[in-house]
Amino acid sequence: MRFEVLAIDSNAAVDLLRHDRPSPPPFAEAAALVMPLFVLAELRYGFARATRAGQLEELVAACRVVGPDAETVAHYVRVREELVDRQSLPLSREKREGVHHDVWIAALCVQHRLPLLSNDRDMDRVSELEVVHW
Repeated sequence: MRFEVLAIDSNAAVDLLRHDRPSPPPFAEAAALVMPLFVLAELRYGFARATRAGQLEELVAACRVVGPDAETVAHYVRVREELVDRQSLPLSREKREGVHHDVWIAALCVQHRLPLLSNDRDMDRVSELEVVHW
């Protein structure tokens, strides 16, 4: 499937950057890539001490980074209701933070009508989000 624009989730970016994992095929099928700001934050945090930090910067340079604005908040509220409020939050701080980032990532993709390349099955619960799995 060909995509004019494709947003990428952290798990897709990590698979692309790690040589021991297969690169998600939709990367090659996208004319343009978008990286939600919260994906960039997760990747920079995770790659801060990694030897592949240069590869991350190449990926970031190849993407348009999108961040939240006042309009994003309405999408955030709807996505949060679907992803979080209808279930109990995970107990660990790290998992709660990850879910919080997922809500913002999904909200940005819904706001900008971007399909999201992700293998996070929780994202499938967001009714307005097109999730592309590999």
